[in-house]
Amino acid sequence: MSLQLALALPLLLMASLLVRTVYNLQRADLGFPARQLLLMRVDVREFASSGPARAAVLRALRDSIREVPGVQHVSYSQLGIFSGGESSSSIAVEGAEAGAGDTESAMDVAGPEYFSTLGVPVLLGREFNDGDGESPLNPVVINEAFARRFFAARNPLGMRITMPNDGQPVSYSIVGVAGDARAQDLRGAIQPRFYLPARDRASSANTPTFVIRTSSDSVALMAAVRHAVVNRRPVPILSAATIESQIAPLVAQDRATAQLALVFGGLALAIAAIGLYGLLAYGVARRVGEIAVRMALGADADSVVAMILRETVALVLGGLVAGGGLAYGASRLVSGRLYGVEPGDPVAVVGATALLLMVALSAAYFPARRAAAVDPMRALRQM
Repeated sequence: MSLQLALALPLLLMASLLVRTVYNLQRADLGFPARQLLLMRVDVREFASSGPARAAVLRALRDSIREVPGVQHVSYSQLGIFSGGESSSSIAVEGAEAGAGDTESAMDVAGPEYFSTLGVPVLLGREFNDGDGESPLNPVVINEAFARRFFAARNPLGMRITMPNDGQPVSYSIVGVAGDARAQDLRGAIQPRFYLPARDRASSANTPTFVIRTSSDSVALMAAVRHAVVNRRPVPILSAATIESQIAPLVAQDRATAQLALVFGGLALAIAAIGLYGLLAYGVARRVGEIAVRMALGADADSVVAMILRETVALVLGGLVAGGGLAYGASRLVSGRLYGVEPGDPVAVVGATALLLMVALSAAYFPARRAAAVDPMRALRQM
């Protein structure tokens, strides 16, 4: 019986940790407000054979979407948000801290007002605007993690980032520092990232993702935004989703794992409870004579129930002690899947232990009450 309890504890602890992981992932700090945000990826290659043509199409689509009632801000980027895509480039950073040197950094290509549309604060300088499409400045915006890595506490505005562009080195001047925001994943530290204006890469915005901030229910505006896109230019819409729908696949595996752990934890708990109930019911049936003698000598029903429950607690504690080591190993086994919770989280440990103890005592209560209901005179006559 103690073995069943010992096996149930690690399964319950794993389930608790994984459920809390899913909860934390669904409420992860993205660096921008996730509510009322639509993402729509389109294919403009058919209408944009050159950079200027592509810029004109994107500007027209942006203007059309912005005219939809309920739309507050519109912008776009090459990779979009939580699309699963990623891009990086080798760079040389002017004025970088000693030891940073030439390296690689994640990058994206973004349209005007991209950060204000997302709701990411611009900490220094400015974000891209419509004039950057024609500006010879070669502007670039970096995130806070990029600034920390390469410039520490120094002001990075005006410094230059050099990177290859079609085989030729091109320098970009830092015009802004945006706050850290998650772009493609929910786990781990936010990596250094820089953003180029959309006009700078020949293929950068062939299949851009429009980021649309709304003032009301995003789902309700989806059809209107689709109509606005197709009505202005019949470009293929590759995907359209709310930010919540876009993030959901990133949590799907964790949710499935947590659900599986809950099923196994629940089964282990049920088996332990049934086993304990059966064991105590059998034990009470064999001790009817002893219980009758106790009651004949003056023991009342409450003292009989307390006696059975004390014996149950001793049995359960033995199982919990044995299961503690297994629970420790199980929590370390899933540590790589956890987010926002430690393997030895006291809330999870106490919760799993308390649940197991509560169910065990509940299973023991009914045989204990049956023992307390014994008629001592009748039981003694049958001995």
